[in-house]
Amino acid sequence: NKIMKKSTVLQCLVYLSQVLAVLSQGTDEALDLQVLCRQCKGQGSCDVSVPGQCVQYYRCQKVENNWYVEKMNCAHGTHFSEATGGCIQPKDANCPYDPCLNETAGFYKLEGFCRSYWECRLDQNLGRGISEAHCCPVNQTFSKDGKCVDDPSCDNPEECTVLAKDAIVNDVVCPEGKYGVGCRYTCSEHCIGTCDSMNGECSECAVGWMGSKCMEECRYKSVPDNLYLYMEVVADVEVPRGCGLGTIFSQDKCICDKDPNYVRNNECKPDVEIAFESGNQVKNTIDWKWIGGTFRSVSETVNLKDKVYKVGRFDGTSSNLYIPFYNRNTEMRKKFTTEILFNPDNGKGNKQQILLSNCQSVNSRDAPFEISLLKDTQDIQITVEGVPSEVAGAEPPQTYSMTMKYKPDDWNKLEVVFNGEKNLLTARNLDLSGGVISDASTAVNNFLENGLDLRVGWCSNKGYFVGKMAMVRTYLCEPQLSVDVEPAAASSGNSNAAATGNLDTAAGSLEPAAVVADTPVLTELTTVVPV
Repeated sequence: NKIMKKSTVLQCLVYLSQVLAVLSQGTDEALDLQVLCRQCKGQGSCDVSVPGQCVQYYRCQKVENNWYVEKMNCAHGTHFSEATGGCIQPKDANCPYDPCLNETAGFYKLEGFCRSYWECRLDQNLGRGISEAHCCPVNQTFSKDGKCVDDPSCDNPEECTVLAKDAIVNDVVCPEGKYGVGCRYTCSEHCIGTCDSMNGECSECAVGWMGSKCMEECRYKSVPDNLYLYMEVVADVEVPRGCGLGTIFSQDKCICDKDPNYVRNNECKPDVEIAFESGNQVKNTIDWKWIGGTFRSVSETVNLKDKVYKVGRFDGTSSNLYIPFYNRNTEMRKKFTTEILFNPDNGKGNKQQILLSNCQSVNSRDAPFEISLLKDTQDIQITVEGVPSEVAGAEPPQTYSMTMKYKPDDWNKLEVVFNGEKNLLTARNLDLSGGVISDASTAVNNFLENGLDLRVGWCSNKGYFVGKMAMVRTYLCEPQLSVDVEPAAASSGNSNAAATGNLDTAAGSLEPAAVVADTPVLTELTTVVPV
């Protein structure tokens, strides 16, 4: 029929565009990373498009003047946008390789995907065709005949956005070594731990094997004399990787495992303190942890508790800073504290302006941690993506958000503390004398989603900050508190906290906790462990 013919033509067009993209890169499969990552334009990390692809992108990360590139998949149903540097709806992304740009009917499937497929349809507002994502049920794939057909290998429940028809129903406890609907699938022979009877995922793999189901041979190699690094073998090329804080590489398990000798300093000290130097220079006054980006120096200083800080100007368009130390840093998922000394311009810039954010999680979801200013209401909005499990990606995140007031055209000292052990997110905004402008708190889940590097004053797909900053400190712990503040009567405006989802414990539901009327005591940093 006509739809089948159109689907066949679309598949040919998809394949041809991918072949042409590969040919345009030359015969050498190894991309020129310097050329590719030049699009970062002075930033330490950025995302760039993959030639011939709409649903994938390259993540460039600069470490010690060397570029490392990782190919990433967009979330199901989205396309990568060069304009925003992120994955958004296809009708807004305007991907030049979209097979549906000149088609308004038919289906196609992309190589490397099992359950998902795409339909071309006419968008009346745009007056052209756009791609719309669909997904076959678990254990089925989209065939050349334009139907979802049985395929036991298509058993990844996370490939697509979860739909009602995708839910796996399995009321029968499978015998050992079996899993799936009707217990018709066999667990990997390399699984030496517990095999999940629902999806076949294994708690522990045999030596030399890896992956959630222990079906991949280990592609990681240990580094002699350095337990904190390992090498990933990609097409016979060894790429250096680093384990997160508190972990070391285990060749037997082929993962970064907990370091039994890791002991964090009992005294909470900052990991990063951003100082705005003359000549548009920025540096970390603490230690080696690198900071990148641009801003404009101004001949102005601000005094806070007998300490003088130089001031940096953020123009709302090109000023940006980033801290690669927090990229995929698993310690940030447990505890995180930040202090920001800022002076926002009144009425200037976008309605929402980023102060500090991961911008997105490693799974291309929303930012795990974000502080932004809402210009029209003069509110600080603090949002976190929390999960109850320490295993990243094991459960969908819940969004927790709270707002509090700031003073425009004046100096504000914001303090925000996330403590997963206490299930608590607290914040307070002070003036230079220590008077409380506003405060807020809310109950949260135990862990943050795993995020990318922290960015100061910007996200590529959100509003840039307009105003001045004098100091940014970040911690992977909770500083001690003191009582050296003015009464809360100095507060102007109300705070508000809200969370989408409830936290249940043995003692019942966790309600938002009262804000402690103390101020964190800020100390100097010592390096705890190499990364």
